[in-house]
Amino acid sequence: MTGPLRPCGTKVIRSLVMMCLGGILTTPSVGQTIIWTDSNAKRIQRKDVNGGEVGTVVQFQSSPAPYQIEYDPVAAKLYYYLSEFPNGTPTTFQRANLDGTERENIPTPSVGAFTLNVDSRKLYWISPSPGNVLHWSELDGSGVESHTYPSCCVGFLEALGDDLYFGAGGTMQKGIWRADADGSNEQYLHGKSQPFDLAYDPIENKLYVGGFSLIYRMNLDGTDDQPVLQLSAHQVVVDSRARKLYWGDRNARVIRRSNLDGSNVEDFVTASDVGNPNFNITGLTIVYGSTPVPDPSGAKGRALSFFVPPPTASGPLAQTAIRLTMITLQDPDPANLPCCPPPDFGAFESATCTAPGESNGCARWVGKPGNFLESQDNAGLGTFRGARVQCTPFYFDWVTQTAGSPINVVGAEIVPSSTYTVQTYAESCNGSEIGCTDVSAAVTMPTRRYGDVELPFNPPSLTTQPDVTDVAQLVNKFKNVPGAPSKVIAQIQPNLVELNADINALDILAVVNAVKQFAYAFSGPCACPSFSTCGVTPCTTDTVCESLPPASGGGSGAMCVKSCTDGSNAGDRCINDTHCPSGTCGGGFCRDRCGRCTP
Repeated sequence: MTGPLRPCGTKVIRSLVMMCLGGILTTPSVGQTIIWTDSNAKRIQRKDVNGGEVGTVVQFQSSPAPYQIEYDPVAAKLYYYLSEFPNGTPTTFQRANLDGTERENIPTPSVGAFTLNVDSRKLYWISPSPGNVLHWSELDGSGVESHTYPSCCVGFLEALGDDLYFGAGGTMQKGIWRADADGSNEQYLHGKSQPFDLAYDPIENKLYVGGFSLIYRMNLDGTDDQPVLQLSAHQVVVDSRARKLYWGDRNARVIRRSNLDGSNVEDFVTASDVGNPNFNITGLTIVYGSTPVPDPSGAKGRALSFFVPPPTASGPLAQTAIRLTMITLQDPDPANLPCCPPPDFGAFESATCTAPGESNGCARWVGKPGNFLESQDNAGLGTFRGARVQCTPFYFDWVTQTAGSPINVVGAEIVPSSTYTVQTYAESCNGSEIGCTDVSAAVTMPTRRYGDVELPFNPPSLTTQPDVTDVAQLVNKFKNVPGAPSKVIAQIQPNLVELNADINALDILAVVNAVKQFAYAFSGPCACPSFSTCGVTPCTTDTVCESLPPASGGGSGAMCVKSCTDGSNAGDRCINDTHCPSGTCGGGFCRDRCGRCTP
């Protein structure tokens, strides 16, 4: 199965490919890896989609053997279960790193065919006997719940956001079913040959069904079914970037692939390739290398939060640069009141990109990361990882940086009720980013409505936000009350949010104004490169900078910015010496209203 994905318009993890001239363009196969379980050889193996040798991720020394496999891109973990080969009872779920290290058991009361819901961070599975009980838990196996169907049997699962899809047989009507995330409200969708597996294509919003004698595809509601290939497929996987279909044929002992319409069939991995004449494919998944993954906790109003998973199942971690492209800016849904239309930042949207002086294609790059305090006066309240947008690429080991928590990216260009695409560039692109093809898929990420810091959030809800509960939560954050939202959620002003500053009364006032449905109050993006030259005009207050001509980066909102002169944070923005370990916070120099300057 593919990793859990969700159709457009929902709060989920999904892929995006570029649309051009009304058609879908494939994106380079950078870092895509097919991973499978071979229960006969008792191992998990891998092969890059661009070719190369088969690699072994885990070789189990004795029974039980690995079956099925799923990938969690947020934590960069492989999930599978162990069972006595060939027909024993499943014994335990396990998870491991992409290189097979740090294997650990996941304690659950039963084990069976399973899937992951990456969005909700849940593990779903079916008990093998009697075969009609659906279970789900946290990814560590805790908090188990269940739902029982009136008859047997549910065979396999695929979780797409708030929906659960499964294949059925036995006394249950044979075919594909859909249910809510708790297993209820099941609906029969479609049936052809006995189904074995499901895969989801987020680009065309199709389900691919592998079965006893047929692979076919259909819409998520079961309509418009189309045959793809007349053959047996026990596992199916969609490579949504390269527009390829992979499947395992256990009888022929081969993994094959084709175009999504079934054309250009070719062997991808054979029994000879793996050195096992009894090659027994019992699980199949795909890993997308270094494609940014949105923070599953949801969007934020003035920050983009995401992880960067490892590029492949093995090999050294390389540096990448992260590019953010502005797609729609200040496009609230529902619309603002007639009195208070949103500011028009359309000149900075990539489809038009007509802002004077803009030479970056209305894209920005993620700058140097840092560790920032939730409260300047109380370090015990914790920290978060943050970075600011800038005009030039910054290559860094973002995989390690986001291994435990997401990076939270802020900037004047990150505004509420907007959408962006986030994309990594490989180190081979360094210095020649324009036209470089060694890039990840571009992932769409939204921001919340202005002032929306507490449930229900917009998006995904289309209710008008914020309301009085958002004001109350800002007050709680101002007071540092336990349980108040993180600063990356609560900080919504000024035009460039200052990661070194605490929440203050102006943030509360901004949310109050948003509750009154006033428009977003700040000036938004600035052109890249900046009109301001670094280190030219010394200052002690913003007034000096605002008095400069616009052609020099001056005017309303221009900023006086201090930087650390030495130490581990040399060159970073600072307010005082506490922000410059082993260094000092130097004098201020003028920058533009987005806090940037050109060297």
